[in-house]
Amino acid sequence: MISELRLRNRSQSTINSYVDYVYQLAKYYGASPDVLNVDQVRAFLIYLTVDRALASATVNVAFNALVFLYREVLGWDVEGKLKGLQRPRIRDSLPKAYSRSETYRILHDGCLGPGKAQLFLMTVYSTGMRLAEARNLRWRHVELDRGMIRIDSGKGGKDRYVPLSPLLRDRFATATRSTSSSEAWTSTRCASCSDTRACRPR
Repeated sequence: MISELRLRNRSQSTINSYVDYVYQLAKYYGASPDVLNVDQVRAFLIYLTVDRALASATVNVAFNALVFLYREVLGWDVEGKLKGLQRPRIRDSLPKAYSRSETYRILHDGCLGPGKAQLFLMTVYSTGMRLAEARNLRWRHVELDRGMIRIDSGKGGKDRYVPLSPLLRDRFATATRSTSSSEAWTSTRCASCSDTRACRPR
């Protein structure tokens, strides 16, 4: 399954998620997924939705993983063997809009002062980059002269540019003069959190 996903240039996070849900399905029944039927697969998705109370979007990832397994890896006729299996409906919801004061507290107080952790937060907020994209950022991606950040192999394996705000551009200019590392975030651990991958507001 992993080789099939890699052939389709799926991201590592997608590969990890798909493999994990196939593993969970096998563990749930104590049997190989290729001996299960559509009712058992549906019951597993219901288990994720009701018993584990996972969000619809998360269950949808599990659905995609299982369809990929049965159609692309095992070569099943999904319309036949899995006929009637419905994709979870994702509920539309409005995102929370933070006020200016709330945003200021997150960006300026979330990591107890200036530093790489704060710069990470500002970058994600200002550019709209995904966390995985921001974590993989290197100094060579930051084009100060053009006021742009190049994102290599973002969602769907696509490259793109995002603009730098004047404030973020100045912060990056200061940061590049104070480091010799090729990575923008050699460590994003700060005093208020324990996740070295991304400093999240409390």
